[in-house]
Parts: sequence; structure tokens; C-alpha cells
Amino acid sequence: MKKTISLGLLTTALLGGLMLNTTTHAMGWTPGQTDPNTPTETVDKKENAEVEIKGWIGKQDGTDPEGPEIVDPSDPTKINITIPTTVLYANGVDDQGDSTEDITSPIYTMRNNSSTHDLAVSIDKFEETTSLGIKQELYFQAATEAGVKLQTKAGQHLNKKTFLTKLDINQSKNFNFSGKIDQSHLLAGKDTALRPEFKMNLHFAATKHK
Repeated sequence: MKKTISLGLLTTALLGGLMLNTTTHAMGWTPGQTDPNTPTETVDKKENAEVEIKGWIGKQDGTDPEGPEIVDPSDPTKINITIPTTVLYANGVDDQGDSTEDITSPIYTMRNNSSTHDLAVSIDKFEETTSLGIKQELYFQAATEAGVKLQTKAGQHLNKKTFLTKLDINQSKNFNFSGKIDQSHLLAGKDTALRPEFKMNLHFAATKHK
């Protein structure tokens, strides 16, 4: 199940920040997150146990039938999440009222409404729908978590599914934008603000809460 969020641009107060990308592995797991397919056993009254380790070195192709066993526990019928459908961000403003390159935004909330299934949230794609060609380094992140880089300073847009966050059952998380806008756009919008618009495609995967 995919959802598109539209983005706008407004002028507001200063809030900067810089976060790192976390990319979903082609095998169905995300670095730094719990493996949803982990088999377990309980070791009871024994001093020893054996753990099987499977490596994957080289091209990451989740469709390779010769690769490690791929189990997709996601159940789309269990997806129930409340998200904003339009979100805003802007350049900051200093004490003199002049524009700064730091990106700021309101705080937005996503809520997993399921009482039985956790929800993994990823971003599939980010693209500009206007023709302004805005250059910026733009991140979208949950509070206190690593963010996803939506656009690089060189102008490259995210076009590969990238893990954003996990929402446990009945959990809400706050999100915001951060980054920096190229100085040239601040000059171009000095008299009349530039109003770029974008699309951000989200992907959800529901797994049984443990």
C-alpha cells in the first residue's frame, strides 16, 4: 500500500538539523532495525547453543532465487495509519527578518491505529512537481531518529525505497523537515517567494506485534 504526501513551501521560524540515511536491504531487513524474520529458540538448562549465520556479499537482489530465504511477513489488510496528506517547510528567518538557508517546518504526526500489528514506514520516492529546479539538502525524520535524505545538494531526488521508521501498535510519532536551501534561491525569492511543490510516496508494511 502506497500513499502520496504533497509538500509546499512557506516562510516561518528557524529550525536546522542534519540526519543520516538508513536504506532498506534488498533481502527484506533494515540495518539497525530488528529482523522481522528471525527464527528463535529458548535455550533451557544448557550451556551451549549453535547459531546459523548466512552472509550475502555482492549485488543485493531480493528476487534472486539462489539467495537466502526471503520471507515477507507483511499483511496489507492490517495496515491502518493516520498521516498528513499535505505538509509544509520553509527557509528560516533570523532576528532581523532576513531569510536564512536553514530549513524549518511544522511538526507532523503519523499514528499506527492497529492494536495487533506493528508498521514499518518507508519512503519510496521523492520528486518535484513544479519546474523551479530547487537545489537543497532536505531531510525528513522522526523525532530523535535518523532521517531520510529526500534531496541532495547536487539536486538528486530519492528514488529508492528507504526505511523511515517503525510504529508499534497504537503508537504515534512526530516528524519534521530539516536541511539547507541553496543561497541562490534565497536571492531569487527575496521579493516574491518561490513556491515549489513535491510528491513523497510512502510505503507501509504491517507485521504481527510480538
